[in-house]
Amino acid sequence: MKLFKLKIVLTGYSEEVSRTILVPVDIDFEELHQNIQRAMGWENEHLYAFKVREDEIRPDDNLDINDLDAGESIYTQINTLLRKGDTFEYLYDMGDDWKHMIEVEDTIEFTSKKPIVLESIGECPKENSR
Repeated sequence: MKLFKLKIVLTGYSEEVSRTILVPVDIDFEELHQNIQRAMGWENEHLYAFKVREDEIRPDDNLDINDLDAGESIYTQINTLLRKGDTFEYLYDMGDDWKHMIEVEDTIEFTSKKPIVLESIGECPKENSR
């Protein structure tokens, strides 16, 4: 099974907070969001968005999953837009504006299909703390 090794860094916070995780390359952006939430210790209480190059990917209740183009949906598989060496943004909680920079450090073969946290530095701030 192919996995992306992702380095996630919370920016604009007074303390160093980062995670290095492995996720399957064929998950979609909604699943990536859920994995980031678990790895960072967030409680999934707020809206989120990804910015990959010029594409902004965010949940939209009005989207019809059958009428989606790559790059405009949380249901897009991450390996259609991401490659080793790419960096992209993950914004969580539009009010507190928690910005994360994510780098695709590597693509590796691994036997587990489950996401894995390889490294954890620092604690995320509490929800609604800004």
